Amino acid sequence: MKKMISLLLVLLMLLSTMVGCGSQGVEATNTEAADVSAEANNDSQGSNEEDPLKFGMIVWSKDDALGSMIYSTVNYAAEQLVEMQWEIGWSDVDLQVTQAQNLIAAGVDGIMMVSITDGATEKVTELCEKAGIPFVLVHRRISDPDIAAIVEARDCYLGSLSEDYVVDATLVMEYMGSLGTIESVGLGLTTVGSALEIKNKGFLDGVEKYGYEVVGEFYADGAADTKTYAENLITTYPDMDCLIMTCGADGAAEAAYNRIKAVVGAGNIKLAMSDLPSDPLPMFEDGTLLCCTTGIYPLNMYALMMLYNEVTGNPVSETPVYLTQPSLLYTCAEDITELNKYVTNPDFHLWSAEEVKALVKAENPEVSEAFYQEKMNGWSAEWVKSKIG
Repeated sequence: MKKMISLLLVLLMLLSTMVGCGSQGVEATNTEAADVSAEANNDSQGSNEEDPLKFGMIVWSKDDALGSMIYSTVNYAAEQLVEMQWEIGWSDVDLQVTQAQNLIAAGVDGIMMVSITDGATEKVTELCEKAGIPFVLVHRRISDPDIAAIVEARDCYLGSLSEDYVVDATLVMEYMGSLGTIESVGLGLTTVGSALEIKNKGFLDGVEKYGYEVVGEFYADGAADTKTYAENLITTYPDMDCLIMTCGADGAAEAAYNRIKAVVGAGNIKLAMSDLPSDPLPMFEDGTLLCCTTGIYPLNMYALMMLYNEVTGNPVSETPVYLTQPSLLYTCAEDITELNKYVTNPDFHLWSAEEVKALVKAENPEVSEAFYQEKMNGWSAEWVKSKIG
């Protein structure tokens, strides 16, 4: 009996020791957690703000003329509102899907995207729908009616903001027609099924309206294809009067320009495009470039505000919005030297901080779909001149 009592006493002592060690461990852990919590609480009390919103954007480049302005303008407009996370550079649908997955995994609250194809738009909006975040398409309109029906039925889809593709191409064709010097043309169009396919209509309508002889044509999906096809067309048809191109970005215009100089000499085949070369000034100065369009980057600022208004509970519309941005038509070297240094200068902003703030619905109750479209319609060379004095 005494042995049993002694044994029980030993067990009780061991148990007491174990409990004591355990409580010290718990106490230490609680103290560490309390310190972290207190630090976090102090930080919270110091800032008295929720975590900032974060938006993601997928775009082909931030280094060419348009890409650099998109990057600069969105970052400028976002400065006081949200953090931006960028996915830059794309070559196919799969990569764009991966980029969207990266942004969603990073916890973005919304996505803006320049889509490479309608198929990419369908797949990325599917991801956004599952993630419960809004999506805005920029510089594109969905041309495939079946895909449009699928995308527009998704709650995440706020709509698209783009240049008016047909009007943009028509500006080019009407200017060419006014010169009365062009008879034969080569056409560099956009691949059927591409997100930019709708641009083709403006060019084809202009060809019919002015009775141009089409000596050759190609359909390209992006700058890389355009470079190769344009060079081949110029070599094959050196007697054509003008090469008309839907794409001049990412070196496509320069590739065509250099081939013209090499094959027939500068100015002996004209270039016209609904896009802006990276360095248009020498092309205008030696008489090769007839005209080009540019200045469509402001639409990205409105797209950003659509996302912000949606996420903060002040949607611009309950249904998908479709807004269009007019382009600026450049026809001479003076347009480049007088306007373009402001229009495509990523270090110069034409809108004040107050004007950007007025696009936020919580700050300005007049904000609506019609309000944004009216602002976008006011974009012109004259408006730019008024801002720069």
